[in-house]
Amino acid sequence: AGQALAQQKAEKAARRASEMAQLRYDNGDIGYLENITARRNLLDVERAGLQIQGQRLQQSVTLIRALGGK
Repeated sequence: AGQALAQQKAEKAARRASEMAQLRYDNGDIGYLENITARRNLLDVERAGLQIQGQRLQQSVTLIRALGGK
């Protein structure tokens, strides 16, 4: 549960940073590279979240099988 909460916070922060970078790019305050780097960071954090979710689902399947499920 703690890992999931930390991941949610990381995703929220990365999404906010990406949104801010886009606004700054649109206003001409930063370059394309800085904007796309913020977007890439968001995608990296989202990918990590999906990997955590996949691991939790795999653990659930393993538990169900260990308890006699198919």
